[in-house]
Amino acid sequence: MAKSSKHLLLVLLLVLLLVATELQPTEAKPGPRPKPKPGPKPKPGPKPKPKPKPNPAPAPKRTCKSLSTKFQGVCIEDSNCANVCRTEGFTGGNCHDIIPQCYCTKLCNY
Repeated sequence: MAKSSKHLLLVLLLVLLLVATELQPTEAKPGPRPKPKPGPKPKPGPKPKPKPKPNPAPAPKRTCKSLSTKFQGVCIEDSNCANVCRTEGFTGGNCHDIIPQCYCTKLCNY
């Protein structure tokens, strides 16, 4: 009895497998497209002027910084650092780092 139930189960499984593969959804195939009806031709007229392109915004300037060569000692106040940096040709300066040092700043063009 055990052999016949195994065979029956195997046959039933094969039938289900065949039915499942046969019942897959099919994709709709596109048919021929209808040809568009010819309509009246547009009258030639003056071509419209192209819209002027807006000028691109200028690239934002970046701030460059460099360690001051003239500042001596520990940098405590930004105003002292900025004054020394102005003598070096920069626009300002700030104190940075764990042991504060004077970094001079200016606007860059890149």
